[in-house]
Amino acid sequence: MTDYLLVSQSKVQVEHYRRREANHWDYSTCGPGERVVLTNGAELDLDAIFDGVFALAGDWSLNKR
Repeated sequence: MTDYLLVSQSKVQVEHYRRREANHWDYSTCGPGERVVLTNGAELDLDAIFDGVFALAGDWSLNKR
């Protein structure tokens, strides 16, 4: 395992732990408008991941279309 992600349930935020040599871990956080870049080069767009997650049924923002 080279990357470990903790995904917030209450806000657009991901905590990213990246393993380096000798079991040392680097830590970073990403928020709205940012991307998490994994060790293998894959990029995760936080806005796309969280799109619609916090919208509740009956929310005015869902009904304004």
